[in-house]
Amino acid sequence: MQKYLNIAELIWEKDKLCLSSFELKITAHYEMSKC
Repeated sequence: MQKYLNIAELIWEKDKLCLSSFELKITAHYEMSKC
């Protein structure tokens, strides 16, 4: 059981990283389009 928990945590960490980079892209795009 513990093994599966660790895998789920790894996937979750990866998703958070993907999400934050996605948000950064959106923010950068928004900032550029304001110029």
